[in-house]
Amino acid sequence: KNYWTHIKPKLWGNHFWSPSYCVVSVGGGSLEVVKSYIQHQRTPPSAKQINQSIKISAKSRELA
Repeated sequence: KNYWTHIKPKLWGNHFWSPSYCVVSVGGGSLEVVKSYIQHQRTPPSAKQINQSIKISAKSRELA
């Protein structure tokens, strides 16, 4: 109970963060890359994208 009285003033409603605000670092990615990521983040990957990912993963394992 003591913990709750300490943490309650730091919450938004009953959440540790606001569900409508997000800060993300993109590590120097271009605006076009970020826009593309946002537009496609809810789109299921195509068969081509899955195959490319598999090939990249295999190459990474070969180099390791």
